[in-house]
Amino acid sequence: MPGKSTSVILEIKLKDEFHNNVLEILRHHPLGLSEYELFNILAENGNSNFDRSAWQSEHALFCQHFLLFHALYRLRELLHIEQQACLEISALRICLSEWENSEQSLPDVADPLRDFYLDITQLEKISADDVQQMLGNFWLSFHNNECRREALIVLGLIDPVNDDDIKQRYRRLAMQHHPDRGGDDSTLQKINAAMSILTR
Repeated sequence: MPGKSTSVILEIKLKDEFHNNVLEILRHHPLGLSEYELFNILAENGNSNFDRSAWQSEHALFCQHFLLFHALYRLRELLHIEQQACLEISALRICLSEWENSEQSLPDVADPLRDFYLDITQLEKISADDVQQMLGNFWLSFHNNECRREALIVLGLIDPVNDDDIKQRYRRLAMQHHPDRGGDDSTLQKINAAMSILTR
């Protein structure tokens, strides 16, 4: 578009129907939405890119996820340049907030997720097998994190906590609940099992 200023081009881009639909949805949910909730609303609104029939296939669902996040990251950058709003993006929370001042900026640190989703060619490279492997890695990571959370609860701790704090807490609880000191053997076993998980 020769002769047009950057702001005019961005304004035209912001008039994109999908971006407008997403902005309208987010403005009606000031506390934010999960990706699943946003998917459902887009499907209910008849958006052809988010047909629920595709949810039966993990690869097709991933493609929908990628397209949504590609659009969200593009929208976040456009809103930032125009200083119109801030957009928080994660699978658990997608939230639009007002632009508070001109000092607000996108994260300075490298953001691999942003780079991944803004590169639309990634969608062509990822096969159904790749999706299966990513899901496996995700659930493995999720399982490990959940095991850590539950083990910390047994020790009466929550993250963030470092290894030294964990060891100190474990030693104190192990002494307190040791049968030789009048403690309960089953409680000590739970404490030892929790520590085993945390030191794996």
